[in-house]
Amino acid sequence: MTNKNQESRPDLISPHGGYRNLKSYQTAEIVYDATTAFCNRFVDKRSRTHGRWFRQSVVANRILPRAVWYQALQRRAN
Repeated sequence: MTNKNQESRPDLISPHGGYRNLKSYQTAEIVYDATTAFCNRFVDKRSRTHGRWFRQSVVANRILPRAVWYQALQRRAN
């Protein structure tokens, strides 16, 4: 059973998934692809540098959608 007030209120964060259209996300994708290609070509795969750069690019690529979600949450809360 749902309450009429709940039906009329918009969701706190709409499930839009539009972060892939953001220029910052597209740029992060390009940087991730370039970093991966560079590491695979010029850095020894067994070295710590390769692992660090690769992990950092993966983490950076995951952070952006979360940051967009958090920003949307903050806008709705204010």
